[in-house]
Amino acid sequence: MQIRSQIQSAKKGSLSIYDHVLKMKSFAESLSAAGQPMSDRDLLMNILEGVGSEFDVVVVTITALQSTISI
Repeated sequence: MQIRSQIQSAKKGSLSIYDHVLKMKSFAESLSAAGQPMSDRDLLMNILEGVGSEFDVVVVTITALQSTISI
C-alpha cells in the first residue's frame, strides 16, 4: 500500500520533531482508516528511522528500552 511505503521512507528533513511525529501519526491514522492499523511500536520505529543522525543518541536509548512504548 502506498501509505505504508510513505511511512517507511519518510524523513524528518527540515521539519521539527513535533511536525515529523504529527506527519507520521497522520499516515498511521490513514492506514488504520483503510483497515490496516500499525502498532505503536512499528510507528515509533519508523519515526526514529527518519529523524537523522543528529538524534542517534535518542534513537539508541529508545530502541534499547524493554518496556512497551506508546505514542
